[in-house]
Amino acid sequence: MHQAKNANGGLWPKDLTTANRLNPGIYNFVYNLMTGYGYEPPVGADVPEGKYFNPYYDHMILGMAPQLHDGMIEYDDGTPSSAPQMAHDVSEFLYFMAAKNYPDMKVVQAMIIGLIAFYWPLNYMFVKYHFVNTFSHRLEMYAIKNGGYKKFREKMFRTHKLHVNHHRVFT
Repeated sequence: MHQAKNANGGLWPKDLTTANRLNPGIYNFVYNLMTGYGYEPPVGADVPEGKYFNPYYDHMILGMAPQLHDGMIEYDDGTPSSAPQMAHDVSEFLYFMAAKNYPDMKVVQAMIIGLIAFYWPLNYMFVKYHFVNTFSHRLEMYAIKNGGYKKFREKMFRTHKLHVNHHRVFT
């Protein structure tokens, strides 16, 4: 850990394990970060000693030196080992490692949707038939004075204008 920190200009290296899934460019973020060291800084940009200019990084100044150079490794199938090819391989591998649990997540999501699809109609039927009596109650108070109960009922519940109750069942 300390060697990585010292090689990166005293800073911890950026964690790229989820960079391919969390950044808008998906594969392109890591690929451009690893291949973007060949550009000259714009006029007026001050790059300190031991730092590097990379236009694809957020702040354009990196403490990480270029990691890939042509001819670093040999491919078994004869593919030329250029820096862009190796950067492509690294970004694909990081994306694979970040998304390796995706099929398992799809299985779990399908199970959850299946359980919801099974229990939702049961819940609907239980509520509809079990609580129908609870939903049909209403509070009525008797007012004897000045016209009594009939006037109070017409004013509060509007039974003379509406011929259906709360559940739209004809009474």
